[in-house]
Amino acid sequence: MKSRACALVAVSCLLVLVSCSEESPTGPSCPTLGRITDLQVSEVTLNTIALEWTTPVAQGEDLFYDIRYLHASQMGGETQITEALWDVATAAAGEPPVSHAGADASFVLELLPPDYECFAAVRIVSVIDTTMSDISNTAHAWTEVVLTEFSYPGLAIPDNDPTGISDTITFARQIEIRDLLVAVNITHTYIGDLIVELTSPGGTVVRLHDMTGGTTDNLVGTYDTTLTVDGPGSLDDFNGDLTQGEWTLWVSDNLGIDVGTLNEWAIGVQGSVP
Repeated sequence: MKSRACALVAVSCLLVLVSCSEESPTGPSCPTLGRITDLQVSEVTLNTIALEWTTPVAQGEDLFYDIRYLHASQMGGETQITEALWDVATAAAGEPPVSHAGADASFVLELLPPDYECFAAVRIVSVIDTTMSDISNTAHAWTEVVLTEFSYPGLAIPDNDPTGISDTITFARQIEIRDLLVAVNITHTYIGDLIVELTSPGGTVVRLHDMTGGTTDNLVGTYDTTLTVDGPGSLDDFNGDLTQGEWTLWVSDNLGIDVGTLNEWAIGVQGSVP
């Protein structure tokens, strides 16, 4: 009886191998490779896009993820990665192994250039017989963008006049801000006279300089690297704001005798496409 049982086990194993052979790749014992339907972008930086998804029903051994991506210029107007586009897409390297059904999975596309509009999709592939799941839904994102705008007004700052002067910088592109710097070049013989404020298109106001520095000449440098924001407010207040529109720099001289000029200023932002 024991020998007969062993023989039956051997026959069953043979049937499993036959059912998943090249002649019968869709037999009942072949791996079932579920399609990923919730692929999404979890985070972007200047050079990376992080993806995440839920592992679908996937039965069988030696399964792996095949992650591929395309730049927008390669999509030919499509918004989803098709079979034809899959064949020309860039294959990622170092994908994680397939885990149990329902497990959270993630992967980071690295070494991408800034402002890279990316479309990505995932498949599950069997090492044993190279069967593949259907292509997942397509995730779409940009790596972060760096924008810089300059102004060279050369405006004289009226002495002892709280009305002051204003100059604007306009951003044409809409970016959600993650980090912002402001560079100023103001010549003045007593920077303790000066108030300097920056206002975003959305109405956020930060006082960069608030009559500090006493008898020091000239206010030249970059907030928040070589210069420190006096407040009220900080440059972090602009995080989450949108760039598009007019940014206004206001400078006023609030004591007599000393005079100066707003020579130039600039804004640099880093952020993502909203």
